[in-house]
Amino acid sequence: MRKIYLCLLVLIVLLPVAALAEQKDQVQKAQQEKLEKLCADATALYQEQKYKEASELYQQAGKLQYTRKDDVTEAFYNLACCYALLDEKPKTIDSLAKAIKNGFDDLDRITDEKAFETIKDNEKFKALLEKLPKPIVVSDIKVTKTKKLEKDLANDPWEEAYELETEHFRIALDLPEKDGIALAQQMEYLLETICRVFKFDKALWKKVKRNCYLFKDLEHFKNIRDKTNGDKGAAGGYVGGETLVACSTVHGYGFLDLIPLHESTHLIMNVMLAGGNRGINKNFWAVEAIAVYMGSMKDEGNNKFSFGNAPLWELKKVFKERGNEVADLIDWDKQTLYSGANKSNAFILSYGVCHYLFNAERKRYRNSFCEYIKLVYKKATIDKSFEDMVGITPKELQEKVTAHIDSLK
Repeated sequence: MRKIYLCLLVLIVLLPVAALAEQKDQVQKAQQEKLEKLCADATALYQEQKYKEASELYQQAGKLQYTRKDDVTEAFYNLACCYALLDEKPKTIDSLAKAIKNGFDDLDRITDEKAFETIKDNEKFKALLEKLPKPIVVSDIKVTKTKKLEKDLANDPWEEAYELETEHFRIALDLPEKDGIALAQQMEYLLETICRVFKFDKALWKKVKRNCYLFKDLEHFKNIRDKTNGDKGAAGGYVGGETLVACSTVHGYGFLDLIPLHESTHLIMNVMLAGGNRGINKNFWAVEAIAVYMGSMKDEGNNKFSFGNAPLWELKKVFKERGNEVADLIDWDKQTLYSGANKSNAFILSYGVCHYLFNAERKRYRNSFCEYIKLVYKKATIDKSFEDMVGITPKELQEKVTAHIDSLK
């Protein structure tokens, strides 16, 4: 009888606590939905050049509590853009300062933002920018040639091979040295970019140089793949554990990406997420979406690279023919994604979805999509739906991304 009374007492104590927790969850969900609606409406007004009306909605979004911090940060950044276009300099500075205080740190985005053209010489504006991490200067990335190599991974002779070392990679390759150094610098730049976009601490790398083997000849790569029991399905490259093996000269999936950079993205994400990419996840498409997108890195000169500016002819063709598969793609597991009938087109569709979520609608989905990708990479299953995590239904995404790809030039 005493045990029954104790159980009843525990229930009496715990039930109100559970009810309060459920009530809090409901409030948070309602506030988040309100913020997303405000930002969606504000973005639509912004695109119609109705900056005053848009600013009023972004203001309301910035005041909401119990919402994702990154979404509020984005609201303050967009509010600053509205005020800049309305030529309200003090309000521009104040809103941008709030965005930075909340964690906004993308200096390149600010300097490329056309809305800030009229304020770029303002001293207070320049002082704010001084608080942000400086962009990496590609030509300053140190690459050291450490030794010549005689043998490849299969212990066969390897002509013209040598080893390069950067801060985070040890790279064996047989490209002309100038090209090899440039590729090594791009890999370091990619690591820096991914860490900033996903807010990774580079200390997670733990000062261990990860081994990379890059072969300029595709047949040489395939020979190594087969002799060393590598990934048999890999057409141009793969990551085994924390080792990268690839053909250094192959572009994949409608020439959207460069295979060594695609595989470098997998390697970086695996290291930063402590052995991520495990199991067969029904959301596995996101693993390849970010790899194809980051693998599209393009040299713009002046020590800058851009992403998502690869040739678009194949992307547009695939979306015209198969854009209606996007909603289903979101649920595809690894086996479905990698099947022979789907792989190439699925990767191209994934790239297009990533392009939209990273760039469209004033990048309103970028931060939430990053969190979704990290969770997919790290866990075999995830509890929350794509809609709950990213803020858009797969069906809405299908319609919007197809229109987005069609509008690209």
